[in-house]
Amino acid sequence: MYGNFCEFNDLINIQNDNFIQNMTDFEPKALICSVLTEVMEVCDCKPVFEAIDLPKCVVGDKDRLKYILALLVKNSIKRNNQYYDLDLINISAHVSDNQEVDFDLSGFRDRTLVVNITDQGGKIPNEKIKNVKEISTIKEIAKAMGGKLKIDSSGYDLTTFELSLPIQFPH
Repeated sequence: MYGNFCEFNDLINIQNDNFIQNMTDFEPKALICSVLTEVMEVCDCKPVFEAIDLPKCVVGDKDRLKYILALLVKNSIKRNNQYYDLDLINISAHVSDNQEVDFDLSGFRDRTLVVNITDQGGKIPNEKIKNVKEISTIKEIAKAMGGKLKIDSSGYDLTTFELSLPIQFPH
């Protein structure tokens, strides 16, 4: 499984323009559910997940996606627990054909997998977002995969992390 060592190697490879994705077929809903199951085993949390018309099978870098999602969910749980005794995290996922991702980097032209993770851990000031190591790492890896991570912390005590990554449909 993808982990801290691979994350470190990815960051070095990104800096050296040597980043290579490991493309495989996977079911997006099953992947997200497996991340949530693993996270729920180590913390007392029951995220709410809504899959909106996700396809049965797509092609993408499954291991890196799983790792990034686990970091985002764990970060949201930690943020919730810092400010409140809340375990409510909302996660939604859908496929879009009009997201702004860098298709030139990824080589993908089919669609974009969009995953939104919303927590109730309070607002994150813009100047602090750049200093959160996990967030910076996720942004770098997502960018190298041709995608992006957007953070909306404008709502009252809500922060939404929107991960957009290009995917293909198997032929």
